[in-house]
Amino acid sequence: MEMIAQLPYIKVIRSIEENQQHYKEEEYMIAFSLEAVWTDGEVFHQHEVLDMSFRPFSNQMGLIYLHTIKGLYCYTIKENPKMFIETFKQLKSAL
Repeated sequence: MEMIAQLPYIKVIRSIEENQQHYKEEEYMIAFSLEAVWTDGEVFHQHEVLDMSFRPFSNQMGLIYLHTIKGLYCYTIKENPKMFIETFKQLKSAL
């Protein structure tokens, strides 16, 4: 399966060590091909994905939403996903 596009997203891991809260960011990729959309823990076949949308919540970060028949999945991103979402929607309309 050839990847058409990919976009990095982050997960923030919180831990408490010696009575102090620490944050660690781990970077993963959301990607799609003609057959599926992949994230770190999920694989969605194209017929399961209904839409993608984006909502910024600061100048540097935002949330990309993956609307699926299994529910809504949300990923924190630091990049502008405009081209990623447009490419996905063009693919979906062509299928």
